[in-house]
Amino acid sequence: MRRKKQDTRNIILAAVSGTALSALGVWLWRRHYVPLQEQTLDLNVTTPSPHVLDDSVYEGERTPQFIQEGTGPLFHRRYYADIAHPTLGREELMQKVMNDLNTMSPGEMMYFERISGTKGEIKVGDEFYIHIAGPWDGPVRVIEVMPTSFSFITLEDHFEAGEIQFRVIDSPPEVDGYRFEIRSWARSRTALVSFLYNILPFVRVAQTRVWAFFCHQAVELSGGEMVGDMQVMTHRVPYRPAQAKPVSTPKDEPPAWKQYSPYFERYRAAKLNFDLDKREDYTEKYGWRIDKYAVDLPKETCGAPQTRGSFELAKEVLRNYEFPDPSLISGIFVPDEPLEERLMVLRAHFFMFTFFFGVKIGAVVDEKRTDEKRGEAQVWGYSYRTLEGHFEMGEITFEIWKYLASGAVEFRIHAYSKRTLIQNPFYRIGFSLFGRSLQLRFARSAMDRMQKIVISRLTNTKDETEKTEVQTTSEEPAAQEKIKEVKSEDTVPPNS
Repeated sequence: MRRKKQDTRNIILAAVSGTALSALGVWLWRRHYVPLQEQTLDLNVTTPSPHVLDDSVYEGERTPQFIQEGTGPLFHRRYYADIAHPTLGREELMQKVMNDLNTMSPGEMMYFERISGTKGEIKVGDEFYIHIAGPWDGPVRVIEVMPTSFSFITLEDHFEAGEIQFRVIDSPPEVDGYRFEIRSWARSRTALVSFLYNILPFVRVAQTRVWAFFCHQAVELSGGEMVGDMQVMTHRVPYRPAQAKPVSTPKDEPPAWKQYSPYFERYRAAKLNFDLDKREDYTEKYGWRIDKYAVDLPKETCGAPQTRGSFELAKEVLRNYEFPDPSLISGIFVPDEPLEERLMVLRAHFFMFTFFFGVKIGAVVDEKRTDEKRGEAQVWGYSYRTLEGHFEMGEITFEIWKYLASGAVEFRIHAYSKRTLIQNPFYRIGFSLFGRSLQLRFARSAMDRMQKIVISRLTNTKDETEKTEVQTTSEEPAAQEKIKEVKSEDTVPPNS
């Protein structure tokens, strides 16, 4: 039943996204139109990738996404323009292209965000995040640099698995110049991505238009003139594993924070995306959302928090950021870094998309407070604040409360937030439609997971919430008793 609901939701999301993309596609098509001729052929074989994939593809920490790890047919695409009478030599042109990839990109439709490496040059191991209007973007790594060419391989979370090369080569004999060409070998990352690629025409249009524009900019940059129209050729080939080139694998999988080290570099330099000094103005009156949630955890005896009791266990879950549902969001951080100085990369999932956001711990609380009705309480928790590039701006606070007189323990969430201006129009539309429901889902699932994890650890049982393959807490008699005990307590309802 749960799988059926998930499938239904995915179909609805695909339909809504398709409608939004179609409207967006018409506008972008008109704004960045480049005359071209397209041809798609279904073949049994095609030109293989020229890249020798060895240990150099692991120059960075993040895992490459190889062609053999994709699904569906292999697409070999070529976008090219023949250039007559250029004023720049081949190497000069390629050097200018590599100096600033964003001068080659059509503004609203695509831009290259450098994740690692030195601005103004491209070297093997450098990483970029290619943002394309619509969902067809993702991280890549440089795997080859030559005087007249350079190449990328896709990385984990890209929507495609494969390689792409940019090069300047000989033109046909009748053209006094050279040819600028982009060619790729790729498969869809998942079956769902492959399905949507086939049913959403804008996805293919956006992909074609951005690379055609890139070629057109190369013509302009060369000082020459294009001979005829831009050419786009696609070969759709049944994928055969034998086509895959052997590649060595790293001996040890690096920890998550190392795999995403370029993001840490990026967010360490980022600033908060809101003014902390104006917190008093962040109210519903001025368009901010104020959310408050609380859930009861198993009671302790009266007095100070017990060793390995609910309060201490909840602190552990909170400190390790285990309470969010990993199917929605997971937090990546350097484990040895003091909590007060923690920078966290949030890896968020929605539908078939993956997003990365930076947040910084703002304050750590460890103190006694007094509630007028319930008396003195021991409180521990922290807040984090959004950084530049986040889809939202604001602060969220997580706290564990123990009331010393009664022994009651609570997990609380308090947040103020507001949507930022999202540059990618596809994501802007999507977040407008689904952002609030995701906020509510995050909070409610966090309440549920915190409760379940604490109960399972108190009763020495395991729960699927903790991503193990043993019995859930609901199947353990001791856990059932704790759940009944907790559910008998009053729970503060969420205020949306």
